Amino acid sequence: MQVPRAMDEQLRQLLTDFPAFREEKKAGQEFVKGELKTVQEKVEGAVNSHKEEMKANQEEVKASQGKMEGAIKTFKEEK
Repeated sequence: MQVPRAMDEQLRQLLTDFPAFREEKKAGQEFVKGELKTVQEKVEGAVNSHKEEMKANQEEVKASQGKMEGAIKTFKEEK
């Protein structure tokens, strides 16, 4: 069975273009990996920032609670 000339030419062109396609695919994958890493770093930074903020708020609450308990104790002693 003989392959028609047009199909033979298409096959040759496909085989010629395939390595370039693979390189484009690889470059695209590397780009996506880089973007994902950037997003992950931003998310981690935001999470760490919120953790620090929450810790500061907790310390503030504890300090306020201590002052409040001291004031209540003083008030009860004055009665």
